Amino acid sequence: MSKNIWVSLGSLKEHEFRCTLRHLKSTGLTWSEIYLRLGEIEKSLLGSIAKTGSPLVVGFLILTSLAKDGLASITLFGYTASVPLAYLVALLAINYHFLLLYLNSTLSIIFIRSKEGNRIKLSRFSAQAYGLYKGQDEMALVIPIVATNFLNDRFRILSVMEFATIFIILILAMPLAGYAGFLLSWQYELAFVSPRSFLEGFTALLALVATSIAIGFAILFRIPIPMRKDSFGIRWGFLSRLYPLGGHPRIPEWIAEEEQRKSK
Repeated sequence: MSKNIWVSLGSLKEHEFRCTLRHLKSTGLTWSEIYLRLGEIEKSLLGSIAKTGSPLVVGFLILTSLAKDGLASITLFGYTASVPLAYLVALLAINYHFLLLYLNSTLSIIFIRSKEGNRIKLSRFSAQAYGLYKGQDEMALVIPIVATNFLNDRFRILSVMEFATIFIILILAMPLAGYAGFLLSWQYELAFVSPRSFLEGFTALLALVATSIAIGFAILFRIPIPMRKDSFGIRWGFLSRLYPLGGHPRIPEWIAEEEQRKSK
């Protein structure tokens, strides 16, 4: 029995992307073109995060200031407009799911771009500085990572600064987890505690399930899960293609093994 291999879906998708980059390089694309293109993708994803996160902020303000008796009401010029909160939390659940997807995608691009930058082994060359020169990586000059082989930090102050930078980023991510709890509490209340109608209660329940799935997906995307080698895929999807059609020397052996396995 083959041993389990622990790998996350995020790592698999990043590996898939890097394999695609290798094929693109074989067509003549340079390191510079690929690195700068990855920077453009990263910037685009950050813009998508901002666009997707803005409705969540607006929804938070509505739920905390305009919500009453299952409705969000606003009065202008003597006219009052009301929207059932159940439908609002359903829309917020969808937005929250896409926000988590964009965040995971951005993290993957950052990891891929960082590894791509490390491929250049020139003395005192910084991929981040190169990106800044090309109009990207605005924080390249303040990130506590120095590309030098001539100096060594005696007191590990640079390491402390690197850890502090990571810690600050993690703190900035905490409101995201807090928002999940905030949204789930509203969805639970509108579904089970004080639903205004069956339809609104059912909508809030679906929103509760959708938010829970979004959170679970985002976590599982980064957590290593047990997998096994796919012998069939390795043999017929990879190894057999290295030879002309039907020319791999072990094809008869593989066919015999497949027939033996099916006969059990």
